[in-house]
Amino acid sequence: MNLLSVLRSGFCIAAMLITQDTIAQMTTQFLEPNISITYDTTRFKPYKRDIFTFRVQGEQTEIKLSPGLSEKAPSLDNKKTTNLSELEDYYKNTIDRLKKDPGSFSLSGNPVIEYERKPLKMGSFRGFSFVEEGKSDKKRYAQIFASHLSANDYTSIHLRSFEQKPVDIQYQILTEFLKGFKSYSAAELATHEADIRKKYTVVVSKAETVPASLQQRAKEYIALVRTKEPMQDKIKEVYISVDGYAEVFSPNEKGEIYIATKSNKKGMIERTGRLIVISPIGKHISIPFSFQYEQQ
Repeated sequence: MNLLSVLRSGFCIAAMLITQDTIAQMTTQFLEPNISITYDTTRFKPYKRDIFTFRVQGEQTEIKLSPGLSEKAPSLDNKKTTNLSELEDYYKNTIDRLKKDPGSFSLSGNPVIEYERKPLKMGSFRGFSFVEEGKSDKKRYAQIFASHLSANDYTSIHLRSFEQKPVDIQYQILTEFLKGFKSYSAAELATHEADIRKKYTVVVSKAETVPASLQQRAKEYIALVRTKEPMQDKIKEVYISVDGYAEVFSPNEKGEIYIATKSNKKGMIERTGRLIVISPIGKHISIPFSFQYEQQ
């Protein structure tokens, strides 16, 4: 094999690895009280200030999720909707109202120039869409409203796009995003949290050396917080309760968490804390622990 062939082969392998890495950038985020969403971070990104809202990467399109319990489902003819069939009837009624008065559905005062004639179906979601036209710029603004209703939850979705694309394209984007949607019952979540807590025993031991991040607190009690068992989940942070307030410590680049604490009292001091881990469904789970140290 000549050098050119080797280079071509290496380029193809590198291209394949890059493609695989791009496809594989999946993460799971839990949204209180009872849903999780698994999504591709190269396609979607949550707002920093609002974890319930996601932007489509490279577009002026956002998706907002509003999870809740099934009791929050809307009513139709003074009766709570309890299943997908009734939810579909609710959206049929909504579309009938939209036909009679399109302007009442505009979120910005712009005229509604296009709307869905029948409820849309995206897996276990039902909803409808409409398009507004800007009064001044004459641009299209697509809106999609959808809901998920089960014994576990009632979750509403709102997609808003300023991209000048057909609504069908927005349906495809929303369908792609919702593939990673899952809801949980209270019992499932309680079992999940208990299983995570059973996996780990928190151990606090005096640090052999003072990490650079805590050099200014070298005279305090410096300790390493770890688990007796191998950590299979991601550590988010540690809270240490000190005289009525909680101090937060984050892991370093190696995933280690060092803490520093002190007391005005002498002798044996007892502290309580919480180790926060991120479970496979993206839920932040608190594992309580306590430790003692001698204050000189």
